[in-house]
Amino acid sequence: ARPLLDDASAVMPVVRGRIERRVAFDGPIGQQVAFYGKPGSRTARQSHETEAVLNAATLMLNDWSQGKPAAQSTLAALARMFELQRSDGGWSWIQFHLEPWEAGNDDWGLALAALAIGLAPKSVQATHRDGVSKLVQRIHARFDRMRHFDKVLLLWASRHLPAVLTVSEATAVARALTALQRPDGAWSTFTLIG
Repeated sequence: ARPLLDDASAVMPVVRGRIERRVAFDGPIGQQVAFYGKPGSRTARQSHETEAVLNAATLMLNDWSQGKPAAQSTLAALARMFELQRSDGGWSWIQFHLEPWEAGNDDWGLALAALAIGLAPKSVQATHRDGVSKLVQRIHARFDRMRHFDKVLLLWASRHLPAVLTVSEATAVARALTALQRPDGAWSTFTLIG
């Protein structure tokens, strides 16, 4: 969609600046105003954890797409993401019944987190070794229940973080994606989340 924007180069610095201000919050996460939910509520916790993954992925993808090394704000966002990671390797994901992004389970978040850390330098991945290990374990535990939509993003992530998918899982995702392709060459989000 970026080429359709009148001047994407003017939009991204504004968006990035807003994300960086959120990431730069210096205090306990519970004291930062959540986008959703009352302070201390389950919804607020879900909001913070969802936002942490989205912020890390957005900043990392922005750096990567421009061929730049990970900025300090990106590294801080990755650190925040892993700081909020649950012991089972996932994140409490916001539930607004908006498939596939805000659907309550954290499968989309797992895929985004895998892509974000996969695009990070190896030294950064090593810094978050325990979190990455828990993330990979959760992905493997959830893989059979994930939607095609989430698995496709995992396929991309696996190019940069190979442990995310086994060879047989990656092959299965590619075959399923090919089978779901429409005659015009495109895919329907509806069939990918079905």
